Amino acid sequence: MNQVRLNEEIANEEGDKPPSQIKSLIVSNIAETYYKTYKKTNPQEAETRINYDFLEAERAAFYTCENKAVITSVPVNAEFLHDSKKLLGLDCLLNLYPENPTHRISADILKDKILFSEVVAIIKTNPGLELIPYYATEEFFDLVSTLRQKGLKFTTPETVSAKNRFIRDHYNCKVGFRKLWDKTMDEHSFVKIPKGFVVDDLAEGIDAAWWFYQHKTDFVVKYNRGTSGFGVVFYHCRDLPAEEKEFRKYLRNHHAERMWFEESFVVEEWIDIDQEFYGGSPSIEFKINGEVRHQYTCVQRLGEKSYFEGIMMAKEVEEKSDIDLKRAVENCLEYGESLSELGYRGLFDIDLVIDKKHNVFAVEANLRRTGGTHIYETAQHFFGKNFEQKTVVVSKDNLPVSPAIQTYHDFKAKAQSLYFSKEKGEGIIPTIVSFLKIGKVGYIAFGKTLKRVEEIEKELSAAVSEKSP
Repeated sequence: MNQVRLNEEIANEEGDKPPSQIKSLIVSNIAETYYKTYKKTNPQEAETRINYDFLEAERAAFYTCENKAVITSVPVNAEFLHDSKKLLGLDCLLNLYPENPTHRISADILKDKILFSEVVAIIKTNPGLELIPYYATEEFFDLVSTLRQKGLKFTTPETVSAKNRFIRDHYNCKVGFRKLWDKTMDEHSFVKIPKGFVVDDLAEGIDAAWWFYQHKTDFVVKYNRGTSGFGVVFYHCRDLPAEEKEFRKYLRNHHAERMWFEESFVVEEWIDIDQEFYGGSPSIEFKINGEVRHQYTCVQRLGEKSYFEGIMMAKEVEEKSDIDLKRAVENCLEYGESLSELGYRGLFDIDLVIDKKHNVFAVEANLRRTGGTHIYETAQHFFGKNFEQKTVVVSKDNLPVSPAIQTYHDFKAKAQSLYFSKEKGEGIIPTIVSFLKIGKVGYIAFGKTLKRVEEIEKELSAAVSEKSP
């Protein structure tokens, strides 16, 4: 195997032959999933977001928490990879990457002869392994097809069948979500969706916005295929022109990008969420594989403009709340049954918001892995299926760090005393250290109580902040 392009964290006694204990081959294709969306904005912002996704892709080292090979667009830090392998107790954690990465990593694998030969060799040596993407893109389907044409034996347990790709694509968007929710649920369901409209174009979108304004209702405009706050624009009536002509001109000026002229989108009521309820945005994840199975319920940690920053899973949230999250799970399960009947297979989550009166609203579904899936898998790996009874787990993807911390080695020197200990059952696990290039780091933290996790996070922040010695 090509040692220049392979971060190998095992002793390979068989020379160039790939290891034979690999259970999964991960294609961490976050940028590939969203590049078409990003390119609907200005080129500089699109490039920034794609490069960000290149760095974030290394969190896939924690996908499945079993012996694996992970393909990323750029190499993962070798010391970080070694530490992650040791912490997870794995025999094998490989990182492969293309020589000339683009935003289409699955296509890069096919074009890069050396990388493709490495992938083929891994599958041949590990027949029956699972091939897992972040999201099954068009490019990923091409990769799967090419590998199958070679007679290779592997499974794709998180990927919808080719004949049902339309179902996945049709409902993995803001418009599709509203359509299927309206079809599945009745008006008396415990979880509702915000009052809103699917509009055909910007002109109709502005009509809908003016309707909300006339009814003194704050609203949000959602690009059909936005992600992590991108393509979501919030409006308070108090900030908008009162005269209709100026109102329409104002909205046209604020929706000049290509995305608002190419397909239907959503205009809906802005729910004034209850920030006191742990930030006010639970999320529920399911897996469909013949049956719909609830995986976990978490609370999302959202930043400015609803940008996803991490999650929290704690039984204390349900025990101390008057919100019936189990009932919310039952409603969302019905949505999953509709997806299953249409032929969808794989993971999906539904994001919720809680208003000030503690009404529960569903605002979107994501038919893919999420920013919480690997957190759930890591918690199960260390604490078992009923981990919620034993630990509290949180994650944060973008903790600011001191400019003096430039490398993983620098970070480790500051934070190693807080690293997760199996004996203590608490501590932090760094998950996205490539973000150090942009002054941030991603991590998971475990503690026996929510209070203890909060203490650990404060200690970590103090250790790596600009004020740290």
